[in-house]
Amino acid sequence: MGSAELLVVLVDSRLVVQNASTSDGSLWPRTWESLAVFFAAYGGLATDQRIALIATNSERAALIGADVCAAMDWQGLRQETTKFLLSDSGSSADPPHLASGLSRALCYANYMRKAERKIPARVLIMECSNIEADLSTQGPGLLSCAFAAQAENVTVDCLSLGDQASTLLRQVVNIAGGKHHAMSPLGASAEQPFGSLLLQTLLFHFLASAVTRKDLNMVPDNQNMAAVCVCHGKMCDIAYICSSCLSVYCTDNIAICPGCRTRFRPERAGINRRLSDLGSLELSAF
Repeated sequence: MGSAELLVVLVDSRLVVQNASTSDGSLWPRTWESLAVFFAAYGGLATDQRIALIATNSERAALIGADVCAAMDWQGLRQETTKFLLSDSGSSADPPHLASGLSRALCYANYMRKAERKIPARVLIMECSNIEADLSTQGPGLLSCAFAAQAENVTVDCLSLGDQASTLLRQVVNIAGGKHHAMSPLGASAEQPFGSLLLQTLLFHFLASAVTRKDLNMVPDNQNMAAVCVCHGKMCDIAYICSSCLSVYCTDNIAICPGCRTRFRPERAGINRRLSDLGSLELSAF
């Protein structure tokens, strides 16, 4: 048996709200069934394996349950998770607060590491993005969490179950030293149903700890570090950055930063000059 570890799973409400269908049924029941088997396998790696489940919707993020794997009530956890994810009263177009959820996951990991004498911790994000520029408004928060995880040596993994994986989450995983894998439910078939495909993906890519992965010949992720602007959700090669909150914009036509309310001061021609550019001036003139 190996040493105990903490796994924090962050669930996207769109796994339930979108109510996508697969070849073997709706998305959320198949997802939870695969997670239950994954949790059982994870709990068998060590005696005191710990797990925490955090759910996010368009309004907030909440810690649903946390305990040693052997003491978890999985059926009750499923009911509470489903109840929270369906309680979202916001618009279906509003993205879930994954930045808040990731921040809460890191806070809980820090709390447990202090209580359990530096227990290794990692985060697994299960999200359901539909476009690459998804979560662009949460870019500064997500990247801040990524650098915090890097500083605290907390690995952040991500499993994307949407049509297109979020570029920002790819960057978060890359910064935090984790593994990103995209798997669309549309790729399932009658011969390879979604539930079986998801379970194999979870066990193969995310069961091993960060220490064990160093001994495995895992294929590195494709790095995409393109900036995603918060104003239009576009990926930019050249962008403008707020010096206060580090929000990225594709244009300089904005007068006030929507994120931190900092007023931008556009450059004016000739405002920055050297003294030598003014010609010969007598000191008495000053």
